[in-house]
Amino acid sequence: MKRIVVAVLSTGLLLSACSPTTTTANAQNLPVNPNAGRDVRDHRYCEILPVYRKGFGIQAEVFNTLGLNECPASEWNSLSTDLLKQQTGALAVEKNGPRAWAMDEIQGRDASAEGKQVTFGTITMIQRATVPLSLSQVKSGQATPYAEQHVDRNTTYVYQGGKPVRELISPEGKVYAMQTYDLITSPNAAALENLGTRLKLPTG
Repeated sequence: MKRIVVAVLSTGLLLSACSPTTTTANAQNLPVNPNAGRDVRDHRYCEILPVYRKGFGIQAEVFNTLGLNECPASEWNSLSTDLLKQQTGALAVEKNGPRAWAMDEIQGRDASAEGKQVTFGTITMIQRATVPLSLSQVKSGQATPYAEQHVDRNTTYVYQGGKPVRELISPEGKVYAMQTYDLITSPNAAALENLGTRLKLPTG
């Protein structure tokens, strides 16, 4: 079967008064499912992003539930970002999810596969990446839509042949493959069929 492989090396898209190593919302060391990165298409997950000052800059740590759990809805909904901000000492904390994967396989390496575990509320997650942020992003709480955002991670995404790959193509011909989708606005894969009519794309 033909496979489309996308390698992400220190680049990608996403949204940490402390060092990023001081996240303290209950450090854990739970067993991780060794097969968690296989057959992930349409599997539910969630992310927590504590934002810290690092030197003269600002960065977010990216934690997700892959390999540990599928982000139980009641536990996720009960998470308070204000409480997590107090527990972690972060400048801000963002909840991202619930979401589902749009690829078939995720192959993490180095820190992206062996990041620290932290339990936020009752949901344990693994750190997968870090993201440098601008002050404007921190103030607004979000990244600029349809703009490239550097992500520090070492990961390969695999899309199997014969399955949907949804892409955005820039006026310069750059191709961006969808990695995940929001389960709030698109509760299942079928809801993505009319996604193009719902997006408010920039000119071009």
